[in-house]
Amino acid sequence: MVLPVVFYCAVPFYQGALRDLKNRRAGMDTPIAAAIIMTFAAGIYSLATNAGQGMYFESIAMLLFFLLGGRFMEHIARRKAGDAAERLVKLIPAFCHRMPGYPAVQDVREAAVVKLQAGDVVLVKPGETIPVDGTVLEGASTVDESMLTGESLPVSKMPSEKVTAGTLNTQSPLIIRTDRTGGGTRLSHIVRLLDRALAQKPRTAELAEQYASSFIFGELLLAVPVFIGWTLYADAHTALWITVALLVITCPCALSLATPTALAASTGTLAREGILIGGKQAIETLAQTTDIIFDKTGTLTRGNPAVSGISLLGGTDKAFALAVAQALEQHSEHPLARAILNCRVSGGSVPDIAVKQRLNRIGEGVGAQLTVNGETQVWALGRADYVAEIAGKPPQDGQASESGSAVYLGSQSGFQAVFYLTDPLKDSAAEAVRQLAGKNLTLHILSGDRETAVAETARALGIAHYRAQAMPEDKLEYVKALQKEGKKVLMIGDGINDAPVLAQADVSAAAAGGTDIARDGADIVLLNEDLRTVAHLLDQARRTRHIIRQNLIWAGAYNIIAVPLAVLGYVQPWIAALGMSFSSLAVLGNALRLHKRGKMPSEKIPSEQ
Repeated sequence: MVLPVVFYCAVPFYQGALRDLKNRRAGMDTPIAAAIIMTFAAGIYSLATNAGQGMYFESIAMLLFFLLGGRFMEHIARRKAGDAAERLVKLIPAFCHRMPGYPAVQDVREAAVVKLQAGDVVLVKPGETIPVDGTVLEGASTVDESMLTGESLPVSKMPSEKVTAGTLNTQSPLIIRTDRTGGGTRLSHIVRLLDRALAQKPRTAELAEQYASSFIFGELLLAVPVFIGWTLYADAHTALWITVALLVITCPCALSLATPTALAASTGTLAREGILIGGKQAIETLAQTTDIIFDKTGTLTRGNPAVSGISLLGGTDKAFALAVAQALEQHSEHPLARAILNCRVSGGSVPDIAVKQRLNRIGEGVGAQLTVNGETQVWALGRADYVAEIAGKPPQDGQASESGSAVYLGSQSGFQAVFYLTDPLKDSAAEAVRQLAGKNLTLHILSGDRETAVAETARALGIAHYRAQAMPEDKLEYVKALQKEGKKVLMIGDGINDAPVLAQADVSAAAAGGTDIARDGADIVLLNEDLRTVAHLLDQARRTRHIIRQNLIWAGAYNIIAVPLAVLGYVQPWIAALGMSFSSLAVLGNALRLHKRGKMPSEKIPSEQ
């Protein structure tokens, strides 16, 4: 009856041991496989010589019972720790209501979501999950985005607004044009980030694995003199039991599980709360953070600026200046560009414009060769010093002291206009800054905006350290200077010009609504607009570090105590299996404490009127 146990139930341990031997390393399964084979061989020998009564076979069955039981419990716990990505994948429905003849024909046909392409129109009824990233064409409803952002309140959606695959339509029917499907959706990007985070090994886990491998090698070497010594002191039967117990009880499974299970549990919990961890060192580095740098526009502010005024500097009218500016900003993702593109003025002349050649200088502005009403000139829009390269010396503007951002427009004929834009602070910004300052963190603002706008934001939030009119290279130097002082820097930004400094920072986060470049280059992606999640993120990182330390201390203490007990013969093999399983489960149980949702911001902050 023991044959199925040895040649079927124990196969995973043999496979693991063979894999480790092929890779020329000592893994967790190596000592266990050795113990099973030794015990089975001893049982066969006992039967052949009539020296035993099957006690070895009974011990194998009991040993494997506890080992496999522990592995099963470990599998459940690890799956619970890392099931966030799997849960997100299941959000996408298999079928949807496609409207192939829209808008001429309102017929609805059931279609497989995997067959949808960009431009297809779908109908999403109340209570159904939105299958694609798209734009609302008809209907007004509320959408539950909690599964992606952690925000519990539904978000209203109107025509021309964007919706995300995997979110739930809660109120009224929506007709949606498909923008992205399958692997191109925001949800798929989130899943890839989670998979990448779970697949990567942080430095702590790598060190633990190296130590565990060395420990196993030492354990295998120790087993030889232990067996010989006990054979000489007692007998081969006693020596075998003690050696098997040594091989099993000192398997450093708990040590290898200490870090990855805690990180998986923490990553999954943060994902449910709208915080995606992508970098392998992100949580470890977050726990050591001393300084946080914020970009201003779109990070501390709502990222929805509006043109508050246009001051004419040349001989054009406002409609003419706005039309040229909109031609230059076409296709730009920057929040200030969107403000200009959304601006409208009445009266004036709208010129005929053709774009000949475009030049975008990150962090400074955009220029192009334009043919305006038949006349070809180089135009530029952006910072005053950038536009001055084309338009000459900027004039003294009487409204230069006006609050908000200023975007200048000029041509080879000189400066033509300046656009003033205002972008209110996010409702959560002040409270988030207060919480972070209370954690003994130094806060900074780095912005390419002009001095008056950045100083006003810093003053309103109580942030002492700020730098205005910072080019991407200036931001890099600012971060490098902090790092030379031994600071651990967290950079939070959302734009294309933030990508280089996000890469330079010790750990980086892309704010909600950030550009694809910022999100792809960041270690962390914030899906929730509420900046108070940053404080929660840091709390979770510190808690994770504390749990990892507890796990490592427990795993180390267990092995320090277990080895002498096993060598001295105080442990039976079945007790060794039970002890090894218990140590692993203790580490897993401690890591799963990170699955408890922390104190996420729940109360709504009233909007400024």
